[in-house]
Amino acid sequence: MRALAGRSNPGPQLATMEPFALWLMAGATLLLGLSGLALRAPISASARGGAGPYTAPPAAAAAPVGPDETPDCSMPRESPALQLVPVPSAPFRPFFKGGGAATTVSAFRIAGAPVTRADFLSFLKCYPQWRRSRATAALSEAAYLSDFKSDLDPGSASLEAPVSFVSWFAARAFCASMGLRLPTTVEWERALGNDADRVGAGDSAAGGFAFAMGQPAADLPATRLRTRGVWEWTSDFNSAPEAAGASQFCGDGVRSNAPSDYAAFLRYSFRSSLKAGYALKNLGFRCARDEAS
Repeated sequence: MRALAGRSNPGPQLATMEPFALWLMAGATLLLGLSGLALRAPISASARGGAGPYTAPPAAAAAPVGPDETPDCSMPRESPALQLVPVPSAPFRPFFKGGGAATTVSAFRIAGAPVTRADFLSFLKCYPQWRRSRATAALSEAAYLSDFKSDLDPGSASLEAPVSFVSWFAARAFCASMGLRLPTTVEWERALGNDADRVGAGDSAAGGFAFAMGQPAADLPATRLRTRGVWEWTSDFNSAPEAAGASQFCGDGVRSNAPSDYAAFLRYSFRSSLKAGYALKNLGFRCARDEAS
């Protein structure tokens, strides 16, 4: 995983490579990066999936234990991450051949940017049970909010940067607290999976992998919908189909409907490596909701 965050920008070289070579490079890159996951602290069985019913936690579910535990739910700030962009209905072709026939994605709305550290800090002030000192092994690993100095001290990093080191459970709780939800993988790819002319685009903060972290669809207003150099959680991140005896590594692009789309392959492979309790440096999220009928 850390290899995905630390390698130099591969974009210019990728632009001239054949699809098969891209898949082989994808396999080598991801195997190197994801091998570190085996060394992580164990996560409880309940944290290993991404499905199941969920109820947003009440603001005062846990009794305050100190002055900074008093819930503050004012959340007065306005953030681009909380402004929803309408995404019209459109045809969608699954990335993997085992994903079923082409379908139509219903209209929905998605946040214009990933949730920021300032947004998440406001959430922590309102919901003490999601602060770092309250995190449970069932809902997050030890790295949860590890870039915060303490429960409500975000440290010196910019508050306008995307929040990271948050588990899928915490991301889903944040969106639920706003009356929203995480986007599905299909919705995210519909809105941000346009990789045309993306190869070669680098981002030092993303370790050269910004080209794989999405680009707004051509029919959406790019000025209002943007990526910020982080991978992003989706509600069904672990839903990619996997044929018997197949994998999403080492040249397995033969199963793809778009064998030259190296960026999409990286996204799907990255998601398939995740567990819901993981908290990673370059993994954030944004919220979404159904389009009002």
